[in-house]
Amino acid sequence: MTNQAFQFFRVSFLVVLFISPALWGASENQTVATIQNDRVRVAYHIEEGTFDVVELPSGRPVISSAHSEIEQWKSSDSNFVRVAKTSHVTDDLGPADRLVVKCSRPDGLALIAEFEVHGNTNSFVTLRLGLENRTVEPLRIKNYFPLSGGLIFPGGKWENVHSLNGDSSCAEMSVTPERFRRSANNLLLTMQQNGRRRSLVLGALATADFTKWAQTTSQNRSATQGQPSGKADVPVVAALEASDPVGRLVDAGSTYLPQDSFYLDGGTANPFEALENYGRELRAATHAKPHAYDFPTVCAWYAGVWKTKGAQHHPDKSTYKINTSAGLVEEAEKMQASGFLNYSRAAGRLVPDCYTTNNPQGWWDDEHWQMHGYYTAPFETSAKFGAGMHQQGVLAFIYIQPSCYAPILPLSKDFRDQHTSWLCEGNTNRTIDLSQPVVQDYLRQKFGALRGHIDGLMADYCDRFWKAEASKGGFADPHMTATAFYRMFFRCVKDGLGPDSWLHERNLKNPNNDLTLGIIDSQRVSGDTDKINPDIISRSGLRWYKNRVVINYDMDSKEINSAWKIKGWTGSDADGRRMVLTMAYVAASRLLLANSFREFTPEQLYDLEHTFPYTTEPRSARPVDTFSHDGLPRVYDFAVSPEWHQVTLFNNTLPTREETISVPLSGDISAGALGLDPSAEYYVYDFWNNHFVGRFKGGSVLEQKLRPGEARMLAVHKVEPNPQFISTSRHIMQGDLDMIGRPVWDSKQHVLSGISKVIGGETYEIVIALNGFQATSTSAGDGALHLEPFLNDANLVVLKIDSPKNAAIEWKLTCK
Repeated sequence: MTNQAFQFFRVSFLVVLFISPALWGASENQTVATIQNDRVRVAYHIEEGTFDVVELPSGRPVISSAHSEIEQWKSSDSNFVRVAKTSHVTDDLGPADRLVVKCSRPDGLALIAEFEVHGNTNSFVTLRLGLENRTVEPLRIKNYFPLSGGLIFPGGKWENVHSLNGDSSCAEMSVTPERFRRSANNLLLTMQQNGRRRSLVLGALATADFTKWAQTTSQNRSATQGQPSGKADVPVVAALEASDPVGRLVDAGSTYLPQDSFYLDGGTANPFEALENYGRELRAATHAKPHAYDFPTVCAWYAGVWKTKGAQHHPDKSTYKINTSAGLVEEAEKMQASGFLNYSRAAGRLVPDCYTTNNPQGWWDDEHWQMHGYYTAPFETSAKFGAGMHQQGVLAFIYIQPSCYAPILPLSKDFRDQHTSWLCEGNTNRTIDLSQPVVQDYLRQKFGALRGHIDGLMADYCDRFWKAEASKGGFADPHMTATAFYRMFFRCVKDGLGPDSWLHERNLKNPNNDLTLGIIDSQRVSGDTDKINPDIISRSGLRWYKNRVVINYDMDSKEINSAWKIKGWTGSDADGRRMVLTMAYVAASRLLLANSFREFTPEQLYDLEHTFPYTTEPRSARPVDTFSHDGLPRVYDFAVSPEWHQVTLFNNTLPTREETISVPLSGDISAGALGLDPSAEYYVYDFWNNHFVGRFKGGSVLEQKLRPGEARMLAVHKVEPNPQFISTSRHIMQGDLDMIGRPVWDSKQHVLSGISKVIGGETYEIVIALNGFQATSTSAGDGALHLEPFLNDANLVVLKIDSPKNAAIEWKLTCK
């Protein structure tokens, strides 16, 4: 029999395991089917229809006595006959041991529960649940639970409990002491139990047909009931839920095992590591490789329409005519002339945001963008518009709306009138029916015509597309769920634009689910605003484990002249501007600009230039005080290497005031420390204030007094026994992105050398700690180089490099 053969063994052929009653809460000699690796065991109790997840090698239960359920049927129902099989497989997460349990009813209906453990050292379990329908009637699944009623971490009192939700888009993120919570996508619980930390991550993996939810509730309450308000010592049970407002039709005589899958990990104690592990597996399961927005994007709607009277349906009236193709190409020319493109590439987004009865939506072609004034000569086609932007070194983005939320946000009436058979239920007040192959082909053809010219786009009002369209059903294909319908739109657009395009989803709080991972590249975390506040920042900051890993987050366009000027702000404009730019890099991963480059002062342009490009690494800074500080995160840590951390201190108090923020350099990361070596010493350098903070013992606390609203970027370097660099002037990451050849010390020649990206016409500075040596000479492969002492510190020197053009400069510092 091969590993792929699907043959069920009856109970009598299963190995009988003798399990400790104290561990499993069951009697001896119970028949159990198991899979396990070195870190986790799944044990299915065949007679009861329940399963346990156990942490190894400790043997501590993670989940006890859980069951599965689809609609009204539960795996633990008494009239089920259960059989099981195990096999070795390889899937998107790698090699795995798989356990499949089939729970059959006499009427021909069967639940199929699937569990996998991966590799030898992973502590997570993946779950799927399906249905075999051998009855004479079709069934529609709208709701199911691959895990329900599972007792979490039995065997000891929980103390110092924290939970963190994992909702999507602009839903609020929060760490609370609540043990009973419900969250879209995923949920974290972390606590102390019997003197040790334990953490549990419940979450979605692959998505095809259903939204995903994670929930914890009391032991006496089912997953479908409301939140309990019991005492702190009430036992907590877990649920993983799939739901869809339309549901999946399962024909009579067929078997349906969804591609949708779930994740459970109770064996990674550190909550940061637990969520980061989840993010990596989510990336693999969804095939997500979001393209980095390492550049800023000027939004023509914000820059030219939002605050310009009469410009909404008249792009020629937008400021600078920036919301026309000709005006946006001119904006690209201004970007080029500003010198910004020496530092980073950039993009411009044209926004045909039109609410007239007949409009470009649904047509999505040159003719209709021309007709409504968005494409103007000499850039009156997508090909010409794209070429004009690309000639300046700027990417070309555009904007669409898929909804038909009549009469407020309709697809164009003339489009609907001419394509009635393409609409859901043939209703001219509905949107296009994504279940029809002809509609899918149309979308791929329309957006395929833009490939090579338009680099990406924003799909707007997707919340209404979900709520008012997908959720209503009425599709030509009765098997298509609302989730699959929603995903199909983005899939067709991406197929058309091509794999190298950037695709942005704006869905506000509906469906509040990560349905499009692996398709889209970015998602917005705010409603329309050019302002910024701590709540908006934390929405992406508290999703650091997803940010850049499976999706990029933006906080909507930001007005570089005033984004920080909100109620309660008292800080300086310089601190406000640098806070916006710093936190957009650190906590989010995309910056949209509500300004034209024509409006930037030299100081504003300088600050913008020194936060770009953004990193293309699929990871983001940890909000390290998330579980130790009562409030939104104020300390973010990006470990460039074990010896080098970029630490951001964010004074997010409102109303703004001076605040002292501290972080232990060493100690328990879960308790808010950086986890550095307590026996070492560390240099700390402040980028924006161009200030050497000092030399700190690894066992000490780094404490800084921040100005109102300030975000302070600190480079923290472990002190070496030889000369070392500790900061550069090029970028807020102080060498991470500009030092393409990391400095190395040659102990025989006494030479510190490296390769740096230098911007033509700007002096590039490297701050070097001599550590008991003396500098004797410098040299560079190209460009002018000279050495200066650091003010008031004999141990530090500044190596300065000048080049007439952008270049990668090899440099050397010889010491004795």
